Amino acid sequence: MEASRRRSAYLSNIAVDPDFRRRGIARAATVFLLEEAKGCARIDLVTHPDNAAAIALYRSLGFEVESRKENYFGDGQPRVVMLRGVRTEIITSRLLLRPAAGADRMQLHRLEQDSEVMR
Repeated sequence: MEASRRRSAYLSNIAVDPDFRRRGIARAATVFLLEEAKGCARIDLVTHPDNAAAIALYRSLGFEVESRKENYFGDGQPRVVMLRGVRTEIITSRLLLRPAAGADRMQLHRLEQDSEVMR
């Protein structure tokens, strides 16, 4: 479905291997996903409230904390729900990080995209 026809998106499982953190990869991946969700009135994501780096990144990209949910995934851990804009569609993009030509930088590649309309 084209982003312009979606009302909302949920970003999930944005993670960077610890050996590659602090290189702008999470920002690049999130910006890529936001571009894919362009036109959505509301974009949601969740993160652990102790993940200050993720919260700072998402705030810098226009997200605000909407709420805090205890035991959000049933794992006994709290999460903060962050939102950008004003949920009917989930977007899951699987990205692969691999060396770019020249191997002095990394590049994101989309492996596949699945969409599921929530009812």
